[in-house]
Amino acid sequence: MKRIATVLLAIILLTVCAGGVAATGGSAADPLVSISYIESTFKPQIMELASVSIEGTVGKLYSGMLKRLDEISLPGGAGYSYSPQYKDIAFSFGGTLTMGEFASFVPLSGTMTITIEAGEVLNLSTGESIKSGSVLKTGNRYFSAENSSSLIRVFSDSASALADGYYKHAVSGTIPYNTVFIDISGNWAENDIIALAAKGYVNGTGNYMFSPDMTLTRAMFVTILGRVSRVDTSMYTSVTFKDVRMDTWYGPYVAWAASGGIVNGYDADRFGPNDNITREQMAKIIISYADYMGAILDQSQNSQPFADEAQVSPWAEEYVRRARAAGLISGEQTDAAVFGPRKEADRAQVCSVINRYIIKTGLG
Repeated sequence: MKRIATVLLAIILLTVCAGGVAATGGSAADPLVSISYIESTFKPQIMELASVSIEGTVGKLYSGMLKRLDEISLPGGAGYSYSPQYKDIAFSFGGTLTMGEFASFVPLSGTMTITIEAGEVLNLSTGESIKSGSVLKTGNRYFSAENSSSLIRVFSDSASALADGYYKHAVSGTIPYNTVFIDISGNWAENDIIALAAKGYVNGTGNYMFSPDMTLTRAMFVTILGRVSRVDTSMYTSVTFKDVRMDTWYGPYVAWAASGGIVNGYDADRFGPNDNITREQMAKIIISYADYMGAILDQSQNSQPFADEAQVSPWAEEYVRRARAAGLISGEQTDAAVFGPRKEADRAQVCSVINRYIIKTGLG
């Protein structure tokens, strides 16, 4: 069972004081246990109840809790500020906020991560204990447990938030030099993404985000392959597809892929550069690319057809079979036996397929 230390104080108080503690001003309906709520509501009621049964078990429990509340009400450490209610906080790029225990934080705009240095932080909007390194969700409320400390860092040009309790705020700062993407930690394709990014084959989506679950267009997929091949784009100045302009970032790469037979388009005039690539399209293009490069792929990696391989479009059947047999493609994350040929591929899946190709062929 997951330990949720952060709300233990509130649970005990609500349980013991049930019926005798009436919430006002929306405090009981609000799951946020803030410093201001503790100071204005809980603490006075605890004092009253403790005076009645101070020698009993309940009285001792209250006394211990009061002592802890008094301890955290002492002046904060160097550089810390205290606010009994939510205060507007503004950041610029690299700004930070260190949360003390029992502090709470609500990101309103911008991109931020949290590094838990000690203890535990709870997302009160979902009831979950969050992992260190997580990207904070705008509008969610985060609460720092007893004896907890965490560092929030801003990765966007600007950001805003609400905070109460004890916290230390720096408007701006620097980003650690070894930061690549802040949203791929623990992702199944993390190593593939890092490998391709390190070589300049893929870029992020902004604010140190890679967005691994976001879809990827046909133009983007072809562009990545062109980067892997170190294509000299100045050599490609025209293309037959009427929906591809040569003055776009992808135009020369599509022209290169079309000239090499890597892509054919929907028909002679239409490539659909901005269409999200499907998994069967990805399989066809990666195998066509292998043929163009003269790569020899070991076809004994996976002889077991996908459970839904019969649903693959006729034009893609051979390519899906070859990509599967070579170990370039795999089943869905939720069901490895299913390929999902017409589903759109996401950025993590694309990185996985391309990095597998690079590893298996020694390209790089």
